[in-house]
Amino acid sequence: MSGGTSCVTPSISDTLVFPVKRFWIRPQSTQNRDSSYSREPSDVSGTFEESQLRLLKSRGTSFASCNKKCTGFHNLPRNVLVCIFSHFLEREIGRVLAHVCRHWWLASHHPTLWRHLEFNGGCVPISVICRVLRRAPQLESVKFIAVPDVSTAIRQLCRCNVGVRSVSVKYCTGKEEHIPESVLRNLVVSCHKLCCLDLKGTQFYAQRFYQDLVNLAHLKSLNLGLNRFLKAQDLMLVAINCRGLEELRLSRRRTNSEQHTLTDPDASFLFHNMRYSLTSLKFDAQGLGAETFQAILSCSLLENLCLTNALFLTGDLFQSIPKKLPNLTKLKVTKACQLSTHDFTNMSNNKLEVLEVKRCSGRLAESLMNRLIFNCPLLRILAFKDSQFHSRSFFVLLHRLPLLTSINLGYNHYFVLEDLVCIANVCEQVSEIKILSSRMFFNRELSECNNIFTKMTDSGLSALSKLHGLKSLLVSKARHMTDSGLSALSKLHGLKSLLVSKARHVTSEGWKNLFDKGHFIDMESLLLTRNEGLDDICLFFVSTTCPRLRRLSLRSCMGVSDEGVEYLIHSCRRLVYLNIDGTHPSVGLSLLQIPRKNHPSSPDRDSNLDLPSLAVELNTTSALANYATEAGLIRKA
Repeated sequence: MSGGTSCVTPSISDTLVFPVKRFWIRPQSTQNRDSSYSREPSDVSGTFEESQLRLLKSRGTSFASCNKKCTGFHNLPRNVLVCIFSHFLEREIGRVLAHVCRHWWLASHHPTLWRHLEFNGGCVPISVICRVLRRAPQLESVKFIAVPDVSTAIRQLCRCNVGVRSVSVKYCTGKEEHIPESVLRNLVVSCHKLCCLDLKGTQFYAQRFYQDLVNLAHLKSLNLGLNRFLKAQDLMLVAINCRGLEELRLSRRRTNSEQHTLTDPDASFLFHNMRYSLTSLKFDAQGLGAETFQAILSCSLLENLCLTNALFLTGDLFQSIPKKLPNLTKLKVTKACQLSTHDFTNMSNNKLEVLEVKRCSGRLAESLMNRLIFNCPLLRILAFKDSQFHSRSFFVLLHRLPLLTSINLGYNHYFVLEDLVCIANVCEQVSEIKILSSRMFFNRELSECNNIFTKMTDSGLSALSKLHGLKSLLVSKARHMTDSGLSALSKLHGLKSLLVSKARHVTSEGWKNLFDKGHFIDMESLLLTRNEGLDDICLFFVSTTCPRLRRLSLRSCMGVSDEGVEYLIHSCRRLVYLNIDGTHPSVGLSLLQIPRKNHPSSPDRDSNLDLPSLAVELNTTSALANYATEAGLIRKA
């Protein structure tokens, strides 16, 4: 979370050292004035520590007890601590200051320190949301995601948090399907410091709302995507009233109404009026032609460009992008069917860091991929999804991209295991690989994993173990995996999310070696589904190796018992999600007898696969405003 006040944020060491210098180090003139601190010259000779030790002994007080009383850090009034903490970033307060002592923990959770709040789903009553907003007068950012009847919460925001700078109302509804325009107009008029307004997926009629946007002099980012009531006339008003807009996101829904259809002249007028300020653009170019793309390329300040459904983007316009957009660092193009291998070969940009091409063309030539590496040396993210090519020399040349951290070659039927071994040998800095040999059924439980591999063998896992930067890994349908292959993953100490499913040939010894040899200190999500070799001994090693574990799935793992699960719950204090669907019935019955504690967590509200859910929260807010939660074992209907 980014936050904090506008003043200069001091470092933790400076803040802690300053009182010590104030209370302990005195100038010589001050010591001579104060009789209680005056000493003979022989008493003040030697090092500073020796003089202080003699001073403490003369008073008959131990150093530890005097240090505890004189510094006074733990005895500062809570309002003073809150004032001091307000100069720190919110993540510094949550990760460092809150763990010093109980008194500091209580002070760090004071509502005046809350800067960022997020309300997701309809689990939290509107009355609770309004109470939270009322207690956070210094709020800077708030997000409402899929919150029903959000109008009441927005009205409360306008009354108590007029200084808010970022508001997201995504996929929300009012008492009806759409939100009244008066609510959004009140938001624009009351919160005049708004810099970011995100209304993606929220349906609302607008007659004067877009005219009122002229009151937001600081507005820099606007998202109006997926609003079926958005008309071309509304976008014209945005172009006229938001002259300082730097980021625009516009995803359109298909409609049969002519007044909601955006034409080339309309889009050309929009981008020509914003060409002197726009730096980031995400635009749905469905049905738009060369006139629109030429207007987009006239925005010479663009640094981030995402064009979806670019069916009529020609090769000449695509090749002119580096010349007309010299500051471009991120380029994403989807469904540009007219682009050929020759167009990509002539693509040269020394500043480009992200290149994502999805569903654009058929099989790509080998020369394209090799030439691309030399033309874009600063690439960090490279994605060619749904693009077929087979080039071993391309993977060998990846070492020329020292900053490359993410590769997406989804649905490439020519990709083989030897290519993965080649990537692992030349790009050890890569932290994310997405390779799917075929389209697989998407499971919501797998949504946190980035690196997806199906039918992986031991040799493939040995190659993956060389990628020490991997943060997440998904290995599904691991029927050919054995104990030795699974043990190779113990070298990936930086993993935060791991999924292994259907590892039928992995025994209890293999699971034990994985968690015994590996030190997964940062592991937060561990999804182990349909693994017959998993037992209570493995859960013991999980509890000792993964101290920060928050999500655990043992679905259809019949080897675990109630004793192992109960021990793991008591050991992993941060555990907020547990899936035991398909395990022995005694496991669920024993969990009902475990006393629950209040602990913030996050449920999968849309998942219907998890029968019991442990520590289901009512809401996820910021790290300091997560109090409105209720932990308990809830059995979903």
